[in-house]
Amino acid sequence: MFRHVKHLRFPGWTGLLSIVLVALFISAETAVGLPPTGNPCGDCADPCGCEIYCAPPRCPWYVEAGGVFLKRDTRGGAPIATLGTGLTPENILLTSGELNAAFRGGPRLLLGHTFGQTAWQMDFTYFWVDSWIDSKAVRDYTENDEGGIGNLFSPFSNFGEPPIIGYDYNNFLSIREVSNLQNGELNLRYTFPMPNESVTAKFLIGIRYLSLNERFDYLSQSQIPLPLGSATAISTRTTNDLIGPQIGGDFYFFAFPRCWINFEFKGALCANRALQDTAGILTDAGVDTPVSGRRSRNATAFVGDLNLQAVWQVTPRMLTRIGYQVMWVESVALASRNFGPLAGILELGPAQIDTSHGAVYHGPRIDLEWVW
Repeated sequence: MFRHVKHLRFPGWTGLLSIVLVALFISAETAVGLPPTGNPCGDCADPCGCEIYCAPPRCPWYVEAGGVFLKRDTRGGAPIATLGTGLTPENILLTSGELNAAFRGGPRLLLGHTFGQTAWQMDFTYFWVDSWIDSKAVRDYTENDEGGIGNLFSPFSNFGEPPIIGYDYNNFLSIREVSNLQNGELNLRYTFPMPNESVTAKFLIGIRYLSLNERFDYLSQSQIPLPLGSATAISTRTTNDLIGPQIGGDFYFFAFPRCWINFEFKGALCANRALQDTAGILTDAGVDTPVSGRRSRNATAFVGDLNLQAVWQVTPRMLTRIGYQVMWVESVALASRNFGPLAGILELGPAQIDTSHGAVYHGPRIDLEWVW
């Protein structure tokens, strides 16, 4: 009947680093014995017109269209219900970390332009991911001290310390979480001159916007007070609007003609306009009492982004990209972490907001690129 709190694991950073090191090794091996020009396929006067590119094609315009398939991970989870009074590991029956934010997909689009024969490029990127949605429920049929059935205790009473009729002695409790993510970037890239074309290195600077909106719903039912019982329905909504400058790097490592390993990293320091809005209804002995609370805060957030892809030139004008993306966000307001204030704050205020938590998004990415 008891459950252990689930601990979520983050992506294998050592594995990702190993892949990058292998790509560097392949590039170094390829560079041995290159022609004096540094191009393993020979000279090409037009970087947008060769039959076989050994460096990625540099055309006036380029477009990427594809999709991302991301999983959402958060560190641990907030306790939601205990079986019995007191927040102890043995009593915890339900946490927000038990909700499963499985892989969800969404479209991704990039539109870019190369400025003539210069080393500068500019591109705009946008993607969004379909909502992560999951729910979980628990029941208890044990007798309680008030003469009814149910010993599930809520965070509104600090898990029964002391118990509060209307919030505790529940026989049923359910939670539901919805999370949405959108991302937009405008980046300027500078291509460094390299000794040979087996490695292409770019410096990246730009601006990033990220929107993270969530909702956490809570419902509990109790037989207490007898005979009509009570119920609690609370919904906490959070919004995060991040915008700020970012820098990074973009590397292409030549593997063999028409194929490269692409590694890109970016970091953005953002201003976050965070909002927490909680509303609900307390039903006690047939009488409904509405509750609400709202609080906003300006915070400083960080967004990190790693992308590793295999790039294959299918035709002189079309490339395929298949790889893995890892993105993490720090100092944001998560709905599950802003839910569950003590009953006095929920009913009388003032509302609080917590922007000290973060989330990791990771999963495969597939794109088609057209150049002209």
